[in-house]
Amino acid sequence: MNTTPERMTKKLKWQLEGVWWVFTLVLVVGMMYPVWRHGRDFPFLWQNALFIVLFVTTVRYIFLLKYTFLAKAEKWKIGLIFVSMLLLAFTYREWADFRAYLRADGFAPHFEHLGMNRMFAMARYARNELLFFTTGSMIALLLFPFRMVVSIWRVRNRGTV
Repeated sequence: MNTTPERMTKKLKWQLEGVWWVFTLVLVVGMMYPVWRHGRDFPFLWQNALFIVLFVTTVRYIFLLKYTFLAKAEKWKIGLIFVSMLLLAFTYREWADFRAYLRADGFAPHFEHLGMNRMFAMARYARNELLFFTTGSMIALLLFPFRMVVSIWRVRNRGTV
C-alpha cells in the first residue's frame, strides 16, 4: 500500500471535510427541527437549511482554509469566487422576500395551534434563527472572495495558504 505523507494528508483533509459536513447536517436538523415540527405550512424551510449550510461552510473555508481540500486548488478557488457572488445575490433576494413576508404576515399564524405564549415564542425563534443565518451567510459570502484572492496570492508568491 502506498501511503506517502502527502497522500495521507490528502486523505485526512477529505475525512475532515466529511466530519464537517456531518456536523453541518446535524446543525441544520437541530436548528430547524422545532420549526419543522411545530410550524404549519412554514415558508422558507429549504432556504433556511441552505443558509445554515452556506454560513457554516463559508465561515469554515474563510478561517480554516489550509485544512481543506481547497488549500492549494487554485482553479476551484477561482470558480468559488464567482459562485459566491451568485450565492450572495440569491441570498440577498431571499432575505428581501423574507423581510417582505414578515411585514405582511409574520410567522405567528404558522404556530397558532400551539397556544398564545408558545405561538409567539416559536414565531420569535423562527424569525431570529432565519435572520441570524441569512445575515451571517451574506456577510460570510461577502468576505469569501477576498479570502480566496488572498489565498491564491499566497500560494503563488509565498507557498502558503
